[in-house]
Amino acid sequence: MVGFGRRSSLTGREPVQLATRLDISAGRVDHPQNAGWMIYVDVSAQHSARADSGLHTHHGFSSRTPRPGVSTWNGWAAFGLARRMHFNEVRYPLVVSPRGEAFHVLRVEETVSAQSAQQISLTTGKAPFIEEARADGRLYIEQPYEMYTEDNHEAWRVLYDRMYERWDRYANSSFLGGLERLRIDATAIPKLEDVNRFLAPLTGFKAKPVSGYVPAFVFFDCLGRREFPTTITIRDAARLDYLPEPDIFHDVAGHVPMHTDPEFANVLARFGACASTAADMIRSDRGSSEERIRRMTGILKAMARFFWFTIEFGLVKERDGLKALGSGLLSSYGELEHSVRSDSVQRYPVQFEWIINQSFEVFHYQPLLFWVDSFEHLFDLVIQLEQWMVQGKLDNAAPGEPALEDRDVASFIEYEASTAA
Repeated sequence: MVGFGRRSSLTGREPVQLATRLDISAGRVDHPQNAGWMIYVDVSAQHSARADSGLHTHHGFSSRTPRPGVSTWNGWAAFGLARRMHFNEVRYPLVVSPRGEAFHVLRVEETVSAQSAQQISLTTGKAPFIEEARADGRLYIEQPYEMYTEDNHEAWRVLYDRMYERWDRYANSSFLGGLERLRIDATAIPKLEDVNRFLAPLTGFKAKPVSGYVPAFVFFDCLGRREFPTTITIRDAARLDYLPEPDIFHDVAGHVPMHTDPEFANVLARFGACASTAADMIRSDRGSSEERIRRMTGILKAMARFFWFTIEFGLVKERDGLKALGSGLLSSYGELEHSVRSDSVQRYPVQFEWIINQSFEVFHYQPLLFWVDSFEHLFDLVIQLEQWMVQGKLDNAAPGEPALEDRDVASFIEYEASTAA
């Protein structure tokens, strides 16, 4: 699937920023709002693109071997493209391939639009690129930035704009400093390569794009290597408060600013090391398969609860009162204020024995929250978590949320098998 860059209007000789950039110099094609198109080019007449033409492409095709999705007919290559258009008049004389081959556009035909426009999008739950990656078993992917639509960027703008005032009032100081250090663009979805350019020199952490679900051990192991699995899709602009799964706003605007703080980054890396400790323990366990699964289930429940009540929904004590620490709070417009101000929330200083056995609320605002004194305090708690794990004190964690999937528990067992091999 060929994607598009973000462009809201075209005037004069302004180039069209598609997956292939088109030089506008002759010819004219009019399209109504929301139109799609089929571009036909003459592959028998190849030209050299001038070095100063400014033409560039991320995806393209060859005159001899059309890429998948490009059909040929009577010496023409038909390139099918579709999206919601945000302009009515475009000129198409020339298209350039990645190798610098320039082809004249013979004609452009309108295609099915409103329905096919959804084919080029990175909207959560509606992204063919993600579905294809999952079907192919690809967990680690690139961020095909040209596939973000104007609606995707608008969703980011609205989310960021409405959060900023609440961040200023309720977010912890390290988070606010992280926003400044990362120079996150409030007007468009950020490119992860840009985020990493600012982030990596600070703490060694990097955002690593993924196609979706990450098995528990793989996720924690990434943290140990200072890599943060990052979703690239964004929630539907029409349903900003409905989040069926994490999106790029939750991950980049909620989690990543915290990764700029060296002490907090050390907490995450140490937590990731706990996953390796757990997997090594399971490897050395000579008990039955059922017993190993039971032990690993208890350990993983305790780890997940610890992560939930600190990294995702924790609070931190600062000089001017309690502030939001967890990314689940920092990325939620409604729950951020609710977590700090609402009288319906019970807030307690963190008690280790409590949080590793406490179930939590998945589908509603959290009625019970815990706060830490500092990131140093939080790091000490992670050390305690690992100590209890080694001593066997996490093997029998209390039942209740989270309801673990078999594949999450298996991810630790499979680590043992692959390591032993």
